[in-house]
Amino acid sequence: RGRAACHFASRDHDKAIADYVAALDIEPKDPATLNLLANVYFAIKKYEMAAALYTMAIKQNHRSPGVVWTNLG
Repeated sequence: RGRAACHFASRDHDKAIADYVAALDIEPKDPATLNLLANVYFAIKKYEMAAALYTMAIKQNHRSPGVVWTNLG
């Protein structure tokens, strides 16, 4: 996820998406990665995909979904 975050920070959204998807291949239900991937889609104005990923992150993060709810809201 670290490399994906660097790509996102440098606005290389395609590489960020690829790295977050690769991370999800390893840990498909990780709420933090789902949230971060949603942030990338939100940044490139793919709002429906972002909302779907935020919703998935909320379902996986039963203990503290607050930050994801904030992003979704």
